[in-house]
Amino acid sequence: MSMETNKIDELFRSKLGDYSLDAPDHVWKSIDAKRTPLHKAINYFKRRKAAVVGAFLLIAGISAAAFIGFGPTADTQQTAVVTSQSTTTTPVANSETSGSNAAVATTPSATSAENLANTNTPATNSTTVYTTPNRTNTNDGGNTRNGGNNGGGTDATSHTVTPATNPTQSTSSTDNNTTPIVTTSTTTITDNSTPALTNEEKEVVVADAQPVSEPVATANNETEGTEATDAAEKANKQAIEPQKQRCNSLTADLYAGIGFAGRSLNANGIGAGYFAAKKQAESYTPSFTVGARFNLDLNKSKTLKLRVGLQYTRVGEKLNYNAEQTYTRTQVYIGDIIDPVTGQVIGHTDPEYRQVTETRRVAVSANNSYTFIDVPVQLEYSFFRTEKYSLFATGGASANLRFSQRGSQLNTDLSGAHEIRSNNPYKPTTGLSLLAGIGGEYKFSPISKFSLLAEGTYSHGLTNVMQSNAGMRQSFRTFNVSVGLRYRF
Repeated sequence: MSMETNKIDELFRSKLGDYSLDAPDHVWKSIDAKRTPLHKAINYFKRRKAAVVGAFLLIAGISAAAFIGFGPTADTQQTAVVTSQSTTTTPVANSETSGSNAAVATTPSATSAENLANTNTPATNSTTVYTTPNRTNTNDGGNTRNGGNNGGGTDATSHTVTPATNPTQSTSSTDNNTTPIVTTSTTTITDNSTPALTNEEKEVVVADAQPVSEPVATANNETEGTEATDAAEKANKQAIEPQKQRCNSLTADLYAGIGFAGRSLNANGIGAGYFAAKKQAESYTPSFTVGARFNLDLNKSKTLKLRVGLQYTRVGEKLNYNAEQTYTRTQVYIGDIIDPVTGQVIGHTDPEYRQVTETRRVAVSANNSYTFIDVPVQLEYSFFRTEKYSLFATGGASANLRFSQRGSQLNTDLSGAHEIRSNNPYKPTTGLSLLAGIGGEYKFSPISKFSLLAEGTYSHGLTNVMQSNAGMRQSFRTFNVSVGLRYRF
């Protein structure tokens, strides 16, 4: 069967492959012959995806094992520790001999099990260096005791011996007088001779044997060698302090309070009777204020802050108008002329005008409210501060975002009242107001992030809140007393 007449090829070309039918290899080969190398590679991966994924995982595992195997070893870390300077002392016994200077603790031979069993000194670093001047003496044939040799010698500034050796004790009698030797962990010239030290050299060695890294108590109960530690602590404090100042430079306040409102009302074309009745009938009730703000410290001493926030104020007003009104009205009288025979109206008399005076009582009562949404921007200056208390003064301005009203107001002819919204004489915003106040802060504890606030603020409106055709000019005055909480970030 040829490839051109294969039924399976025809089915595959009719997109039966979309139904997850696996085509024979010769079909893939015929398709690959017409495609680019990229398509061939993709088809190859589809046919051998398991092998490719397995090879990738194998290579990744080998790479991970190689990375772990060639990472830093324990020997490298130990070398880094050993290179740090240390100071120890090793006692070396002085030998008494009749004819020669005995070498003590200088045999560079390998450590045997017997030597390990007889050792009397703790293990030290890998190499040992004499940091005090040593002298090689020429034996004059006499007894040697505590370095009492005669003859010339050669001074050496450094004398090094190998570690892990046992003191070689002479068969002759020896004394128990030992000489401390200062050792450090450096490298490494091997010498098999250790000369005896004089009394003066012993004193130098003992003086040099003081570990320089340990503090020494003085007569004033002060500790020497702590200057570096104190300097490091001071540097850390200086580095941390600016961060604390930056973190504590921002605070947030949440407050609420009550207040008392007033106004400045002036006639600007309105009738005198209505103006007088309005001033008499309207009175303000206590207002309510709630707000939130952020405070940013402007100096390191935290005595000057910039305060920006959002404040909601609702001012209540009581409208109570009750008065008798006396007014005069004109009445027109027109008479009828009647025919006496027929009794029908045959005409009218001339109009007669009469003035009638009447009195009536008008009573209007309503509860009004005025709502302010403001953005206060103030400066706070702390003029008195203790660990727990502080007093501050504030000053700034407030920009009004929204001014709304609800309730009723008198008619201009004093005949009654109407809804404010039906004929609203007020502007949508009140403009700018000046702010001034004084307050105090109480900190619960030095480490607490919260503190208690109490503040009194006076607000003085600068702009007219009435429309130009209202016939009046009005601006608000408020004084609020608020309490709240301050949080330090």
